[in-house]
Amino acid sequence: MVDVNGMKVVLNHDGTFKDRQEAEKVLSLVSSRAKARVIIANYREDFIEPPVPLDTIELERRASRFLNTRPKAALDIAEELYRHGYISYPRTETTIYPPTLSLRQVLLELTHGEHGNYAKTLLSMSVRPTRGDSNDGAHPPIYPTRGATRQEILKRFKNERYWKIYDLVVRHFLATLSPPTRVERQKIIADVSGHRFSVDGLKIIDKAT
Repeated sequence: MVDVNGMKVVLNHDGTFKDRQEAEKVLSLVSSRAKARVIIANYREDFIEPPVPLDTIELERRASRFLNTRPKAALDIAEELYRHGYISYPRTETTIYPPTLSLRQVLLELTHGEHGNYAKTLLSMSVRPTRGDSNDGAHPPIYPTRGATRQEILKRFKNERYWKIYDLVVRHFLATLSPPTRVERQKIIADVSGHRFSVDGLKIIDKAT
């Protein structure tokens, strides 16, 4: 870890070590107030595409990864949200919005909730949803059916996790209607006491708005 203008940056050693003793020797060498010298700095502009509509497996995966919520717990919460009219039926394998679903109407409903400002931004644009490649023929992808605030969700369910799952569903839905995000991919290679270290970074240039 090095200090870059007050920010802590973790550098990864580019080589391999034969044994623990060799690794500890290098660690001792670079830890003794050594300075890093940048030898390569690459910056490349790129675009991150928005996700495809949300199905059950992806809901569980994202809840586990980003919310530290187990898949079964996430699905149980999603079913409660569905029963109370906040999201669509959460058990689905479909990743394509059906033509019968009015996406603009969903956005209009969301203008009454916590995510209203961004919903209004999307309403001012041409709505072009992403689409996956699966359709179970029974249920549409998971999407919000009611605009709500965090306070409303907490008052009804008395549990922060319900808000987090609802928020995940809404944000994912909004992302599927958003344009790609322009980013800058960064790669820095530095020399520290004769050893090469590298770090990769990502900087958002333009948000998808």
